[in-house]
Amino acid sequence: MNRALALAVALALVAPARSFANCGAEGCPLDPHGLEASARRWTLDFGYQRVDQDRTWDGTHQVNGPEEAGHITELFTRTNTWSLNGRAQVLPSLRLSATLPYLDREHAHEASHELHPGHFVTTRAEWKYEGLGDATLLAQWAALGSPESGPGALTLQGGAKLPTGKRHVEEVDGEEPEPPARPGTGSTDALAGLQLLRSWHLPTFGGRSTTLPLVASAMARWNGRGTDGYRMGNEWHTSLSTSYELGRGVSLLAQANAVFHSRDEVGNTDAEPHHTGGTSVFATPGLRLELPGGSSVYGYWQVRAYERTNGPQLVAPSHLILGASFGLGR
Repeated sequence: MNRALALAVALALVAPARSFANCGAEGCPLDPHGLEASARRWTLDFGYQRVDQDRTWDGTHQVNGPEEAGHITELFTRTNTWSLNGRAQVLPSLRLSATLPYLDREHAHEASHELHPGHFVTTRAEWKYEGLGDATLLAQWAALGSPESGPGALTLQGGAKLPTGKRHVEEVDGEEPEPPARPGTGSTDALAGLQLLRSWHLPTFGGRSTTLPLVASAMARWNGRGTDGYRMGNEWHTSLSTSYELGRGVSLLAQANAVFHSRDEVGNTDAEPHHTGGTSVFATPGLRLELPGGSSVYGYWQVRAYERTNGPQLVAPSHLILGASFGLGR
């Protein structure tokens, strides 16, 4: 039963996957808090994500080599993200979560400038920077139902992404990457969603039984205006998640994730708004290992199954997600 209740928060925090901009940085549409976490009252999770955006996508297909969007040609964006997450069951029906990321990023693009009519020059800029990202706070309320009967248990979610991250980085040739590629966007964003959990008892190896949970989740994110007047397009995340115990202490994890981005409002920047936003679908298998004392380690490999972009954008073919969860209390 504890496993099923832990899974009820499988999508407690939707990862802040940023809208693709000219210098956009993509996140993983999965923030690992639930399926792989300890089922204790208090938990502390440490996570790592690796995203290499080195493929150019235009519409529904990959193109050969970089492609110009306006006067900018994106080359790559590589991001390592370390995150700290704390969760607390403050009431039987209320759970609070907080996440703080730290980002280490490399980004490169080429810019074409017209010196005089008919004569252009191309320059390359490359940034390497790191810093705190934007914190996320979320509350979950177990509204009604039971995971083991009827349609299942319904949980309501609400929260915010706060402008705690680093808003400016060192300039190269007098320029910074655009706000969506910096550690912090400078905006305050609202989150609201719901999830439905239903679980069944099934036989597993060694003549034992296990709980097979299924979680359907949807989360909307309304983005505010941030640094340089830039406002990333609103987002909609949906996911379907499950877990199956292979043996004592070993569980197979699986998710299907979809993210829908509307176009950005580029504010005072020279970004191309028509080349932002799109739709992404991912298949996300994973594995969880239980450790003594209510702890666990886990890993996900998130593979892009479908992509539709508004114009040429950098994408990552897959994402690597690793973490450890430590539980306190009962």
